[in-house]
Amino acid sequence: MVRKWRSRIFHEPVCEDGRQRSLFPLPTLKGAGDIAGQACSSVRQRLHRREHIRERVNMAIGAMNSLYFGRSGPCGGEVANISSLPQGQRECIRSIVESVSAFGAPPPAASRSRALQALRASSGGYCEPEVGVGDVVDMQISQLSLPRGSVAGVNLDGSLEGPLEMMVHDFEHWMLQDASTWSSICDDAYKIKPYNDPSLAHRPTYIAFLKHLNSCGILGTTSVCRGRVGAFSVSKKPKLVGDTLCPRQRLILDCRQVNLQFKEPPHCELGSLAAVSEMVLEKDQTLFVSGSDIQDCFYAARISSEFSNFFCLLSDITSSEAHSIFGDEFTCNEFGRISPCITVLPMGFSWSFYLIQKMHEQSALRALQCDRSQLILDGYPSP
Repeated sequence: MVRKWRSRIFHEPVCEDGRQRSLFPLPTLKGAGDIAGQACSSVRQRLHRREHIRERVNMAIGAMNSLYFGRSGPCGGEVANISSLPQGQRECIRSIVESVSAFGAPPPAASRSRALQALRASSGGYCEPEVGVGDVVDMQISQLSLPRGSVAGVNLDGSLEGPLEMMVHDFEHWMLQDASTWSSICDDAYKIKPYNDPSLAHRPTYIAFLKHLNSCGILGTTSVCRGRVGAFSVSKKPKLVGDTLCPRQRLILDCRQVNLQFKEPPHCELGSLAAVSEMVLEKDQTLFVSGSDIQDCFYAARISSEFSNFFCLLSDITSSEAHSIFGDEFTCNEFGRISPCITVLPMGFSWSFYLIQKMHEQSALRALQCDRSQLILDGYPSP
């Protein structure tokens, strides 16, 4: 609100005599200019640290000014020495400098996305917040829910029938974006950096992660990397083994870059409660309902080696690292590049759910020896 009058209590921020009556807008700190090249390395490092603190302080001051005015407010000017400022502004800027200095250097695994997530999280008091199912958690390799030796995987190509089988087999022409579309979105894809669990930045942890994926039968190598994906984990419902409740994690791949290379998948037709409610039973009829869960369903559907080229992990590995991961099964390729890749349908790939649902649907129809009209699907007449 702009006041057209002033009194002993209410007055404009800046008077006609130039005096600053209000705390805002805060002035920014003036830089020291170019650092002299004649100074020794230790002095230059100290000056660079001081200049970095000044830049962070000015960013905080700009944020506070914009919060006060609700927009990019007026600039409070630039000062080389805060001693000439009113006491309120001096104390405020001095407190900002002390807070920025106390932060020190950022942690090596710090990321802006994690900082934003921490700011958006509700406060849990003095105790650690309870992790819910589906929340992003720090990866624990031993808790990842992945196929074991007892889980029988299937080949995606061989399990599909009809036009869908042809589409997956010839995905280059049916599923990938057209050249004209890809040329218009490639710049957007380049800006996306796949997110990885911070622990995978540590090389021994990354190699241990690859060894675990190989033991689960979902890791391969390629010399033709066509896409990079990130790897992180979310919490999963714990499983009761005997009398012990074992925590579990679900492995998720950040396929945002790869998803842009593929067309949007078709709408997935599912059964719904609305479709079930339209069924009519005669007096002598009984409806039986049962449910089942396919263990690690996505990671049990193997894809072709050409398809796997799009799901390469964080970084390439050396020949010695490949031998430590795969053992005697690894054979050195002539190209020299060794990119570890996922050999199953990843959770995070835009087409995974559609393909799995279609494979499940076709398997059910084969087992029941009936046609698709007997399925309960949303938007379709009841059987």
